[in-house]
Amino acid sequence: MCLRNISNMAALFSLFLLTSACNGALDISPIGKADPSPSPTSTPSPGPSASPSPLPPSAGWQETLESVFDHAETFDQLQDWTPGGQWYSASGCPTCASNATLPKKLDGSPSMWGIWNNKGLSFQYTPENGVFAIGDVITGSVSGTTATVRQVWNLDGKSYIQLTNTNAVQGTVNFTAGEMITSGAKTGLNLQWPLFIADHGPAYTWAGGGKSLVMDLGDNDNTNPSTPTMAGLGAQRMGTYFGDGVSGKSGYKKAHIFFMMKVAPTFFTMTDGSYDYVSVVKAFDLVSGFTDISTWGTPADRAMADPDAANYYRLDEYGLNMSVFNFGGGGASYPNNLFFTENIYDASLTGASLYTYTQRISSRKVRTGTTMDLQSYISSGEWFGVECASDIGTAGNNDGTTDFWIYDKNGVEKGHYSLTGERRLTYFDHYYNKMVLGGNRRSTSGATGSLDSRWWIDDLIIHGSRIGPTYFERLSGRGD
Repeated sequence: MCLRNISNMAALFSLFLLTSACNGALDISPIGKADPSPSPTSTPSPGPSASPSPLPPSAGWQETLESVFDHAETFDQLQDWTPGGQWYSASGCPTCASNATLPKKLDGSPSMWGIWNNKGLSFQYTPENGVFAIGDVITGSVSGTTATVRQVWNLDGKSYIQLTNTNAVQGTVNFTAGEMITSGAKTGLNLQWPLFIADHGPAYTWAGGGKSLVMDLGDNDNTNPSTPTMAGLGAQRMGTYFGDGVSGKSGYKKAHIFFMMKVAPTFFTMTDGSYDYVSVVKAFDLVSGFTDISTWGTPADRAMADPDAANYYRLDEYGLNMSVFNFGGGGASYPNNLFFTENIYDASLTGASLYTYTQRISSRKVRTGTTMDLQSYISSGEWFGVECASDIGTAGNNDGTTDFWIYDKNGVEKGHYSLTGERRLTYFDHYYNKMVLGGNRRSTSGATGSLDSRWWIDDLIIHGSRIGPTYFERLSGRGD
């Protein structure tokens, strides 16, 4: 994200501070007031003051956020990034070839991102002669590579060909950027793989400049080749690790995750003016006990995981104690509402006296009345802010908590959800130290074809205490 002046922001914040005290139903905290410092068991953090002093105008936005929060990603300091013609279907794979194509900073050093996932391939092209159609076999003039067209997408004045593939295959498609592609008399030019991190244009970068991350959850039960689910125009998953690399009890006992988000208005399909039922559309997860991005636990921990459990193959993706946040809503029960839902899993004993994980909470609605609902932001294509705070609690006790805030594009807190007394740890005294954006999409959403099913992420922050008020206060006082 590159900052632009935000008009009337100071007036908005002044008005918000004046009225928030009367709005107790939303449990709104005043802008500029940071939560208490994290407990001594959390990762130490700078602990923003109630009235932080603005940095000099010459300081970059990435540096501003890094000076206040533990981990910050504006994407502006990263190289434009695409995995190219490479895709794979495992999200926690330490040996996957995808690891060689992780995003890097402008100076070539590693970024905070440790895994990505993609379950489909699409490339951008410029039509030259004729119109490519489903079923056409295309050939690259330089690479000699051939593939079958699964769908042609036209978005934002750009054309894309989605290739036919199956989720059972992992590997690389060797089309070369810039080559001509042909199918009989049909031709196209200027082939290039879509950029997942880049300046996607003013509408798709927060505050109108810099870079952002585009997500495309191309994982759907839809197998109809004539109406495929869009895939390959963004990352299906993007994950980061924030532990010490040694112990599963590193990271945060209580972790705050914040990001700005924009969802394509057509991501969630509608029938007769009502949202179709949203089955599984994963937004992000927060997991614990990892010693690196793709390894759960120490050797001693891993020796206690049951290798015969049905979900053992997911050990290095989710671990044994986690929270997963999905989108929910639509259907007969919520035809006009979209919101987040929470799923909680924790470790449990198997018959072999070893451990697997069991779902403790299923699709609990993250709602306080309708103040946490998202349909107004999504239908209008507006950016909105998301902050989740999860306290993993202590092993064997009902002392875990969830807090969730939604902010509008002006930084006004629109709703607050809070729940206490949760059992999040029965076994393994671990902390949260891995977060993954995106994931599975098994839903009617996007299954009818010809829909833009992308969303965009900017200014992602991980910290040990409340983020939103301080973030928007810094934002309101900044400009280029």
